[in-house]
Amino acid sequence: MRPLPRPTVRPAPTATGAVAAAAALALCLLAPGARAEAAPLDGPATAGPATTASATTTTATTATTTTTATTATTTTTTTATATPLVTWSMDSSGGVVRDGTSGLTLGLQGRWTQLAGAVAFGAATPSLGVSDDGGRLSPGTADFAVAVTMTTASVPRGQGYSPNVVQKGFASSGGQWKLTLRPTSGGTRAACRFEGRSGSVLVRDSAGGRLDDGRSHVVACWRAGGVLGVTVDGRSTQLRRDVGAISPRTATTVANKRADAGADDQLVGSVACVAMALGAGSRDLALSRAGC
Repeated sequence: MRPLPRPTVRPAPTATGAVAAAAALALCLLAPGARAEAAPLDGPATAGPATTASATTTTATTATTTTTATTATTTTTTTATATPLVTWSMDSSGGVVRDGTSGLTLGLQGRWTQLAGAVAFGAATPSLGVSDDGGRLSPGTADFAVAVTMTTASVPRGQGYSPNVVQKGFASSGGQWKLTLRPTSGGTRAACRFEGRSGSVLVRDSAGGRLDDGRSHVVACWRAGGVLGVTVDGRSTQLRRDVGAISPRTATTVANKRADAGADDQLVGSVACVAMALGAGSRDLALSRAGC
């Protein structure tokens, strides 16, 4: 005999199911167009704090910069530099020494002898070099310098003997610059005479050495500003004196003052070079060219 089937037992509706069924029934009974707001699954809706958007007002400040343009006015002072006036390298041709730059010549007169790179002047009769340069070698009020490379071994003492190496102008005749030799108890020394419209002065060397030793020496007379000086082999003696404009118009001469001069003004020795410069720095320029 076959067993009878077991009856199916359905569980009774729970309270939760009843609530859900009632909710469904209520939904069906709502008026048309109505909406049901469902509560969130994690609990009732909580009103959070209100968020206030703060509006930040930015004030743009425009900085106005005033630029003042300053114009610097530069005054340029042009300082005159030294200019060579003449350079006579004592290599004569036909009794004439020429300077190719200035065009000035030095004519040899009397008894003289051409040596290698120098002219020797003697004492038997006046012997000298003469340049009729007019006023071209007159410095006026400007700085200037004249430098000579020379040799001498015989300079007699006494009787006012003072041989002239190079000069322009004469005493008390409108101005003069002159390089001369002065015998002393310690040997022959150089001296420079300056005469202008405001007076005259003789600057005697006290820094260099004796010149009557048969050796070659470089000697210069110069003016720089209000200072007058003599330089012997790089050593200078100077003094401050304003003699004014030096503007002689006579010829420039070497080894004596003129062709009819006496023996007391005669250089007995040789001259290898004569260089003259004008303007600021003329002493250094003339000395640098004195080797010819």
